[in-house]
Amino acid sequence: MSAPFFDKTNNIEWLRIVFALQVVFGHSAQHLGSNIPTIVGYFPGVPAFFFVSGFLIYASYLNAPGHRYFYNRFLRLFPGLLFVTLGAIAVALMAHGAEDLRAHPAVYALWMVAQLTLGQAYNPMHFRDVGVGVLNGALWTLTTEILFYLSLPLIVWLERRFRHAVLLLTALSFAIYAVGPALWSVPVKGNKTLFDFLALTPVVWGWMFGFGILAVKHFQTLRCWFRWFPLAAVPLAGMMTVGDGLVFGIAGNRLGLLYFSCYICLILWWRFQHRTDP
Repeated sequence: MSAPFFDKTNNIEWLRIVFALQVVFGHSAQHLGSNIPTIVGYFPGVPAFFFVSGFLIYASYLNAPGHRYFYNRFLRLFPGLLFVTLGAIAVALMAHGAEDLRAHPAVYALWMVAQLTLGQAYNPMHFRDVGVGVLNGALWTLTTEILFYLSLPLIVWLERRFRHAVLLLTALSFAIYAVGPALWSVPVKGNKTLFDFLALTPVVWGWMFGFGILAVKHFQTLRCWFRWFPLAAVPLAGMMTVGDGLVFGIAGNRLGLLYFSCYICLILWWRFQHRTDP
């Protein structure tokens, strides 16, 4: 399996800013009770990030496997994660007072360890009165991202032994995404169902990463069609108005299969066909 090469003259950094701003505006509007243009919700940042991560991280692993891959991921992720974790602790201390850290050191220590590992969705009751009731709640996606980073070497190992491994895993993930809410609807801890816990992992969202991997694997074929990808905006616009369900729907981050496919066509076109000078 040859490592792909993509020139750096593309719009990926601009796209990342746009995706991040969509998440910021969406959460801000929700928490502040304000309204944002409806069109913003039709281009959710989280699914786009998952697709782009599948694309970039898979290509990155093929170009720099082994310890270099993990080293690069650590440098890319950990400094920012440490910064926002310390920032959240500062906010909690401003709300509770500095003496709260001395009174409850174990709570702060456990939360910080969770934030810096795989427990970004963990939020103790002690912090429920701070802000919107959840410190760094939007970072649940980081748990999914990290688990994808960790599982990628295994995915590559599997596909070297079974050529359709990525396609099979992508289809399996979408199947769980589709039937999981109905199949696992009984609470197992508090009001959380098994699906709620699986939804913090690539088990549910892995099909979006999988589309990114498949785009790399078939990049030479896809690039011949990039100039036609803007036409995906036509069915996308139709689904915005009448789309629903697992094929055509859009409900927050839960996109229908066809809607997501059209969405990523526009992402690929903007990234590789609609060039800007570096």
